[in-house]
Amino acid sequence: MNIRFLTRFIAGLVLGLILLPTLSHAQAIRLDDSASPRYQVESLQVLSEKGEPLDQSINPQLALLEFGLVEYKLATAEFVGQRVQLYYVVPSAIKGLLSPNALSVKWHGNNGLTDGTAYAGERRLVWTGTIQEPWFNASIYLSAQVHLSQLRLRSNEVFGFESYFELEVLP
Repeated sequence: MNIRFLTRFIAGLVLGLILLPTLSHAQAIRLDDSASPRYQVESLQVLSEKGEPLDQSINPQLALLEFGLVEYKLATAEFVGQRVQLYYVVPSAIKGLLSPNALSVKWHGNNGLTDGTAYAGERRLVWTGTIQEPWFNASIYLSAQVHLSQLRLRSNEVFGFESYFELEVLP
């Protein structure tokens, strides 16, 4: 056997093993949720870890944000009849957040969505099934916790983030 051939064969095999995991994953598509009843989700309540309003707390360590029931109307018309997986995504780039672990988002799903928790930059599977309608209605009870020692905002900045849903079509 030729050494040059063997070297090229091994290099091709290694390259194939490196690319295989990226090729086997379905492409994630961010779903349009602009038709949702509450397009801009705002916290209904912000408390300290002691259960007091954050602005009245002395030296709070955590901010506990309660969003309540959040309803999403996801545009899924192009996927009707297809088997998919839906993911809930917490963005990685959040203004003022120094560490991804400083933000923990928690939800309890309705309408078949699974419950879960995610940190900044994470995505979690919340539903698998066949899309039946052009709009997928999802609702979750949403809350978050922020470690205030890991949050640096300028005096005129407000803490906020926009979670979203991604879809992957299954084979």
